[in-house]
Amino acid sequence: MKHLFFYFIFLSICFPLAARHILGGTMSYENQGLVSTNMTKYRIDAELYRDCDVGNPTFDTPIEICIYTNNQLSQELDIYISSNPIPIATAPYSVCIEKAIYVGYVTLPVSTVGYTLVYRRCCRNTITGNIVSPGDVGFSISTTIFPNSIVNSSPKMSNLYPFFGNNFIFNHSIVSTDLDNDVIVQTISAPQGGGSPDDPLPFCSNTFFSNYILGLNPNYSLQNLLNSTVPLTTTLNGVLHAEGILGGEYSFALDTKEYRNGNVISTTHSEFSLNIFFGYVANEN
Repeated sequence: MKHLFFYFIFLSICFPLAARHILGGTMSYENQGLVSTNMTKYRIDAELYRDCDVGNPTFDTPIEICIYTNNQLSQELDIYISSNPIPIATAPYSVCIEKAIYVGYVTLPVSTVGYTLVYRRCCRNTITGNIVSPGDVGFSISTTIFPNSIVNSSPKMSNLYPFFGNNFIFNHSIVSTDLDNDVIVQTISAPQGGGSPDDPLPFCSNTFFSNYILGLNPNYSLQNLLNSTVPLTTTLNGVLHAEGILGGEYSFALDTKEYRNGNVISTTHSEFSLNIFFGYVANEN
């Protein structure tokens, strides 16, 4: 029995745990300028959210960002938590949500095709109601750097949590700021997978692959991720709205496109969770 105990300790040290508490996250980048004639420096920021009450609540640090160009792995970037996890106010409810802010820097060769940055992790909160087997599937966030002929920093989102509402109405405004004053357009999209209980922290693949769309439980669809009388929608500038939602927790994603002179110059895929409580009467604005 003693040998068996140390065997399990060994496994827990050597293999990362499938932490079933993930609530979502987002990523952005800031162009820091040329450091030589053919190299550009970027600051990479990520925000990740967790349920402090469900599953293993430890934030990873560092986290590994996979950077692809022309669909081939260009670089693996480790970025670290910049401060202690930040508790998110959830009064009047006893829900425990925390945020971790990650910051890192990378220097990339000037590219005529640009870059895609991806982070994947398993697993989602087990109480998520609209996802099939949420405790067995992960999530993914990503952002794109367009060809270096376009000098650009991606939009940075704030006012991301808490997403609370009742069964009557839900409103919440996500704030997007852009250093270049480009036009920001946001749309609701499907949650994506990333990792598995057997591979919760997947290595960067040599070739880029699109993240798979997660399966939805009956009565949920890409057109109505909450199975609500008024489906979840967002205005172009990020005001979320839905009505008639059953109590529970739900996953959804937000795709952000940045336009300059009518052309898309960056795209970002972010993932979030929505908590609905009966009797909650105030709107999140």
